[in-house]
Amino acid sequence: LGVDSLSVSVAAIPRVRRVIRSWSSQAARRLWEQALAVDSAEAVRELVGQAMSDGPERLLPEMRA
Repeated sequence: LGVDSLSVSVAAIPRVRRVIRSWSSQAARRLWEQALAVDSAEAVRELVGQAMSDGPERLLPEMRA
């Protein structure tokens, strides 16, 4: 997706690592595409929040089999 670095607090590093490692590049790309299609920052926050709650499988129907 072109992200080379993130800026987070030291305390957040373990959680951020865990989240990043739990998402495939395919699921992350689908979320990125959906985020580009919405019309506000609030809508992006809601979309990402829902995806974080549901997990990457929600974005990849073929993984729900």
